[in-house]
Amino acid sequence: MLENGQVWVGVALPLLSKNNPTVVLKAAIRLMKTIFARSHEISEFRRQVATPNIPKLLVALIPLVEQNGDVELKVVAMSTLTSLIPLYPTLHKPAYPALSNLALRFLDGHPHTPVSSEVLHAASRLYSVIHVTGGKVGASSLWRKTLDETLTFGMNAFWSLRTTFIGQAPTKVSIPPNEDPVTFVPLQLDRLKCTITILDDLLGATLYRPVQVPVGTIIRFALQLLRAPDNAKRDGFVDQATHVLELSVVPNIQTFGCALIVSLSERVHRHLNPHLTRIFTTLAIQVEQQSRADGRYALLHVLETLLRHYPSSHSPLIATRLMKAVLPPTSLVLGTIENSPDAGTNGSVPTKGKKGKKKAQIYEGDELFSSLRATIYPTDVEGKISLTALKVIRLLLRDPHLSDTMRSISVRVLIALLFAIPRIPPAILSPDPTLHQAILNKLHDISAEIASGTSSILSKSLPLIVAALTRSGCDESQMRLDLLLHPRLPPLMRSMPLAESLALIFSEESDEEATQRKSLGLYTDEDEIQYSVDVEMVNTTGPAAQPAKTTPVAPPKSTTFLDQQPPALARSQQSMSSSLKGKEKVTAPPESTPASVEVVPEEERQPFTLRSSAVEPPKPGACQPTPKPPRVAASGSALKASMCSAPTGPVDEDEEMPAINLDSDSEPE
Repeated sequence: MLENGQVWVGVALPLLSKNNPTVVLKAAIRLMKTIFARSHEISEFRRQVATPNIPKLLVALIPLVEQNGDVELKVVAMSTLTSLIPLYPTLHKPAYPALSNLALRFLDGHPHTPVSSEVLHAASRLYSVIHVTGGKVGASSLWRKTLDETLTFGMNAFWSLRTTFIGQAPTKVSIPPNEDPVTFVPLQLDRLKCTITILDDLLGATLYRPVQVPVGTIIRFALQLLRAPDNAKRDGFVDQATHVLELSVVPNIQTFGCALIVSLSERVHRHLNPHLTRIFTTLAIQVEQQSRADGRYALLHVLETLLRHYPSSHSPLIATRLMKAVLPPTSLVLGTIENSPDAGTNGSVPTKGKKGKKKAQIYEGDELFSSLRATIYPTDVEGKISLTALKVIRLLLRDPHLSDTMRSISVRVLIALLFAIPRIPPAILSPDPTLHQAILNKLHDISAEIASGTSSILSKSLPLIVAALTRSGCDESQMRLDLLLHPRLPPLMRSMPLAESLALIFSEESDEEATQRKSLGLYTDEDEIQYSVDVEMVNTTGPAAQPAKTTPVAPPKSTTFLDQQPPALARSQQSMSSSLKGKEKVTAPPESTPASVEVVPEEERQPFTLRSSAVEPPKPGACQPTPKPPRVAASGSALKASMCSAPTGPVDEDEEMPAINLDSDSEPE
């Protein structure tokens, strides 16, 4: 190339000034870019070939970009200039005004036909490198000047889109007159888009000397873009056409704010730490209020990027609020499992009528036409939201400032998802067949990370980590193996709590966890009743008269006994069973739901009310063991006792009821 490079340049350069096909022009540009970029370190080649030919190439490329309509040719020409300017800054210094005008030609916005994304990014990259033509001393000043001008340009565009909303523009911002809103609003929106693109490239540009970056000003500008949906319509006369157009571009403004914050988190690094509290608070509010799928995905993507670069939120309130805002998108699967027809008993759905609870029969084949089998994530954006939410949850669980209550609830939700996702067919989860496996893999990764900790629980978490290592598609095998070999915490001096002591069901969670769970809408009181198999006996408040002796009642065809009774009740039950000699006392219950009451001595009776959940009685002779209820104080509190069916034999409903021997309550001597 050193021997024939000058000949090749002499052949390729004249082709740019002729009316050649686009393919020939692009090939000639790429050839000269390769020659000048690969040989710039050889001083003799630079003196003989680059110095006389680069100005000629510059003169040929600028008119070619301005006059040719081919998008790919524009991108190739501007990318060539972007690559050669840092290598030969002195040769491009005389063409600084021409290069600046060329880039701004595509960065000034277009109302009706916006510039394509490829040309926009190519022009932005060119505009962000022309400051190096100022040399090592003047490059920093030119860069800061370019950044300030871009910020002013973007603020003017933003406040031009907020003329009908509450808010006062800064004094230094000059809003152009709004002649035609149909043209004016799209023009300002396109200018705002160009501003965000330029700022991203300027923050990633190369500088030879330290320069002060106005991070605070950029952060305020980005937060203004994020809070655009919060502003209301101003009072007084407002042009309705202008207001409708400005209101329609609010989601785009918020998306631009998300893109700017992502750029800041990746460019300025630790200089963003003083502003993290404001950013996280604003993002938490916007995620809670956002109803659009596109906007929610953009906000979650910002949260993921921020938490990946800045693992701690430095505030328990912020971390807890972020977790509460991120959990609902992932809990849609749990709601679908609870409401699906498969969750019922024997293929029936309970419906409540006037005379009690009935069961509506679901016929075979109805699931094909049932709306309950609709897709959980019908669009690709909603599937991305769920996957991104899991990534954010994984990063929030690493935050040491997350409250114990939200950490417990989030782990329980993840465990529930880990059990629920395999039960859902991929076609019901999303039209995208890869989303099902992607979510399952992410849940396995999070579960393995939660299980890894100290060497004391290594034996418990070993199967989970090994399963994560051996499954297909695992791209973190080295990290999983490192968790086995090097625990992240020192061994504990005490033994770990057993799995039975962890709060995994409703009855074991604390009041604070129950309040947080209900506020997130994960489960309601009706769902808790469905899982309950206890009869609650709640003492009535206030003094009540001593109840008269009544006949004991029981549900037909079965007799129920309390699983745990006081000694007096046990003795009275024995005496009663001996007096009745195997016969049962059966009467029609006064309520629609049957309940059972044991005979208690008159001196030990206390007024109470019964509440029984609708539980289907088990088969005769099958008594299921249940955990013993806690002791009840003498003052009177909720008494929960598990019930089991123990029929003594077939009962004839038409049989005459024998009289009760009330003297049988005494103990046999």
